[in-house]
Amino acid sequence: MKRVSTILAVMLLCVPSWTTAQGDISQKIQEGVDSPTLRCPGGIISERNSIEEVVAMCGKPIRIAKTIDYPFGVWVYHFDDSNLIYYLVMSGRKLHRIVEAMCWDDDLDCR
Repeated sequence: MKRVSTILAVMLLCVPSWTTAQGDISQKIQEGVDSPTLRCPGGIISERNSIEEVVAMCGKPIRIAKTIDYPFGVWVYHFDDSNLIYYLVMSGRKLHRIVEAMCWDDDLDCR
């Protein structure tokens, strides 16, 4: 019983940071700038590219976040030493929107 309560306590401590991180994505997308295309290491992607095409040209994202605003997921990319971070909003199995935003010193995705 003690083990179960310890696991529940750890889970409850983790929930606020997960929620904050997800809400942070929505805010960053709202503050970012829409871009019609993105130059990735393997080529240029644009809206309506398939998930497979995005992975082939950009590689795997740093992370994938799902929020209430973006239920199909937001793929997060940061390339090399760039001071920009890219949020690829997915809709079904297609790229729906590309948003670029500035990296800040406290942004874990930019490290």
